[in-house]
Amino acid sequence: MTMKDNLVAIARRFFKAAYLALLIFGVIISFQQAYEARPYSYTQNDDPIVICDNGKTFNPRTKPIKIEDYEGGRLLGKPVFNSRQISSECQFGTAYRSEDPDLKSNNYQIEYPSHIVVVKTIKDTIVKGVVVFIIYNFLLELSRRTILYVLFGKRFLG
Repeated sequence: MTMKDNLVAIARRFFKAAYLALLIFGVIISFQQAYEARPYSYTQNDDPIVICDNGKTFNPRTKPIKIEDYEGGRLLGKPVFNSRQISSECQFGTAYRSEDPDLKSNNYQIEYPSHIVVVKTIKDTIVKGVVVFIIYNFLLELSRRTILYVLFGKRFLG
């Protein structure tokens, strides 16, 4: 073996080792991308619903009922409505008779419904990881074949 053959053999081994290292790096990148796309969900609070003793139900936000305070903070807390206006709406059908002496108090219940919003699923995570892995390996193989073609004269497709 000549010196040139030894250098070519060493260069091929180096490129094989670098290719393997980059392949492992691609697996790490695809796992990291899949981790970023992991599924999560959150709870969305809906508008409160008033259920009166007489069977009437309504959304107090659609009526002229004053919000007194927010339980748990103004941004994410539950609103505390004027109880006399809600009782008036339940009994008389209007919140404007809240000062009526015949008004029965606390003839209602307030429910705060919520639902879960799923933002991403397991399928999204798997698809993103696989797509990133396929694209990365395609680019890695393309660059490997280009280097072999340019430096060693190997056939590009063979």
